[in-house]
Amino acid sequence: MIDLDYTLADFFGVDTEAIGGQQRKELQSALGKRQDLSEIRERAGVRPHDVVLDTVLDKAVDALDTQLTTVLIRGWTQWRKVRNRFREAVAEPDKTFVVPLLEHKLTSTHKPHVDVFLGNQRLGRIDIEVSLEIVIKGASLRVENAAIAAIDTGSCAGTGKIKIEGVQIAKRESQPLPFAGTIRLTQPVPLQPATDSGMVGDTLVA
Repeated sequence: MIDLDYTLADFFGVDTEAIGGQQRKELQSALGKRQDLSEIRERAGVRPHDVVLDTVLDKAVDALDTQLTTVLIRGWTQWRKVRNRFREAVAEPDKTFVVPLLEHKLTSTHKPHVDVFLGNQRLGRIDIEVSLEIVIKGASLRVENAAIAAIDTGSCAGTGKIKIEGVQIAKRESQPLPFAGTIRLTQPVPLQPATDSGMVGDTLVA
């Protein structure tokens, strides 16, 4: 069951050791073609991917150490339709509100990167992209003291991809996410009434 400890690493079911040989070969090839990293070969006498591959893979896995509920709440709190409902809760902080969420799709993209240095010289950066798409039905937010205190979950399914330099190293096919019935937040998220026209950052489509 999915609870507060469920991370993007759990979502993808991946760690450094789980990244297969074919993905490593393709990533080695992509890094080997980078002209800005060629100085590693010229000055250090080693192939660029021999130096940076494991570091880049570790960074990609580190980027997955984020709770899925954090990603969801960030998307919901930026959704104008939901934030408009927060006005009542902010105006009456002593009341408990339940904010229903329509069937919707949340698409989230995270883009960490690794800067590559040789001595004090920065040679370039290696881009990582973590993207996921989650379809949610029948969920609601429980608001107490003008803060999101719990998520009453409905049905949920998600897909996702992890790419490094355009090379796909992991993929999650669409499948249900086994959420617990109610997830209570350790630290409630304070509300902010709507001040914009839509989403900021992640994309949410109702």
